[in-house]
Amino acid sequence: MQSQMQTEKLTIVNIIVSGSGFGVTADGTSVFVPPRVVSAANAEIGDVFTASLIQNDLNPSGRTPFLAVRLEREEQQQAEADTGHRSHILEMLKDGYMTSAEVGKEIGMDAIGAKGILKGMWEKGDIAKALIYSRADQKRATHVLWALNADDFL
Repeated sequence: MQSQMQTEKLTIVNIIVSGSGFGVTADGTSVFVPPRVVSAANAEIGDVFTASLIQNDLNPSGRTPFLAVRLEREEQQQAEADTGHRSHILEMLKDGYMTSAEVGKEIGMDAIGAKGILKGMWEKGDIAKALIYSRADQKRATHVLWALNADDFL
């Protein structure tokens, strides 16, 4: 039996060591995102996408009723967030590097929301990003730091 596809706004809330991801729709429904889809979309925690979803037939627990088969970035939303907070973030980073949580606290949002804005600024070349790993075998960084330029990390 073929599953019917639907399109929903999806926020990535977790990516595990295997590369698999998990997201939530606007109504709070959980979605499994296979590693190949996470990789193809260059998805990170906090990213927002328009997702093509099908019924998750490999869902023994019942906690993730949908499976994402395609992710497309919500570019307009990211641009609006960047514009609203960009100057404040640039001013804060003049004092040195900060984590996403620290920036989020200062601009009145959670770390995941702040990370989305910071990532957009980094992709445009407005700020620098440093990844800190505790161990050599880690696939994901323990800490992500943001600064005005790379020399600010030294």
